[in-house]
Amino acid sequence: NAGATIYYGAGAGGGTYSGGTAGSLGIGGAALGSTGSVNTGAGGGGSSNITGSGNSGGSGIVVVKYKYTSSATDPDLRAYWDGNNGQSGSVWTDSANGNIATWYNSPTWTGSNGGYWLFNGSNQYGSAPDATSLQVPGDMSFETWCYSSINDYYNTIFCKQTNPNAVNYEFRAQFDSMLYYYNGQGGVNGGSNIWTGAWRYIVVTRNSSNNICKLYVNGTEVQSVTSNTPMTTNTDPVYIANRADSLYWNGGIAQIKL
Repeated sequence: NAGATIYYGAGAGGGTYSGGTAGSLGIGGAALGSTGSVNTGAGGGGSSNITGSGNSGGSGIVVVKYKYTSSATDPDLRAYWDGNNGQSGSVWTDSANGNIATWYNSPTWTGSNGGYWLFNGSNQYGSAPDATSLQVPGDMSFETWCYSSINDYYNTIFCKQTNPNAVNYEFRAQFDSMLYYYNGQGGVNGGSNIWTGAWRYIVVTRNSSNNICKLYVNGTEVQSVTSNTPMTTNTDPVYIANRADSLYWNGGIAQIKL
């Protein structure tokens, strides 16, 4: 998480760390045969489950098992729709900036696999109105957990466009690959045999300083290209599982993060 810091105290001397800013975590060193001390940072930025122990036959070895989360938020997070929040009904609310996507033709929410929305590929989708938080003018990253039930033509996961030549961003399956597309011609297309009915973790990034777009599937980089087409924003709504000319998603979407 953004802003999380871990500090280690002195080693064999049994030193400790305490205090610090929100989101920091201190782990004290362990003396021989003793237990190191643990303090979360001032401001309560994290939670911990930590065990430190000395090694009576060694020289201050510290064994640490920890679970740490930070309350620090990412200031660049534009939108985060998460199926894991148990939200069902006629809308899906973004937890980062409160953008509300209204569902059309009743896609189905299911609590299995952590929670996700299921779309029929023919008329089910969501749409949220334009907002400043949804306009991306430069550096960009997009993440989604999703699966497709078919491997056929174009199937849109998420986009902000009504005019194909003035697309702020579009993320879609293209036959058996994944496409990120913007402003009529920019973006990256890559991967193969992605859409086989299995869940995929898709990440797309664009670095505006060097115009490099990258595509990752399940944590592995599958394509990197230089795309010199400038990005342009628009005032169009965003679409989930569709775009304005009816390229519907057939499958499940568990998460969208921009």
